Amino acid sequence: MFLSVSCASVGKVTRHDFDSGFYKLKTQKADPSKVYLNVIEDSILIYPLRNDGNKDFPDTSSFTGIRISKIRPGDYFYKSCFIKKSFDADLTSILFKYRHPRDDVPGQFSADLNFAVSFGFRKDFYRLVSSDYPLSKKKSYIRQIGLNLGIFAGIGTSPVNQ
Repeated sequence: MFLSVSCASVGKVTRHDFDSGFYKLKTQKADPSKVYLNVIEDSILIYPLRNDGNKDFPDTSSFTGIRISKIRPGDYFYKSCFIKKSFDADLTSILFKYRHPRDDVPGQFSADLNFAVSFGFRKDFYRLVSSDYPLSKKKSYIRQIGLNLGIFAGIGTSPVNQ
């Protein structure tokens, strides 16, 4: 019971889903542009941004709506990529450590559990992909890749022995 509760809370802590928000849109047919996405189940409403002098806001008078499952080769959004930049704070663990042998001290393996906190910047890439399956028609989905750059610090135990 403890594991199922803890896994549920950890799953909610690390959220990098494809949600509504501000993104940079890169398509094969146009230059990169800033957009606002409203993600509703399997559909995306894409709003271009207008600038009022101080900040960008969605232009609700013109939008494009697509169903992710309907994207096919040749479509405007085929192989398009949505990029989102954000600040990221994570809790991480170090499951094991290995110290290389040195002088007369042999290599040491430690399986003590250690924790660390990391802070940094994150850049997520969400690509719309279509695939052919042998027994069914084309299927479209979103593939996500995220990159983190930052620092981390933590405390833990390290046995130092001969």
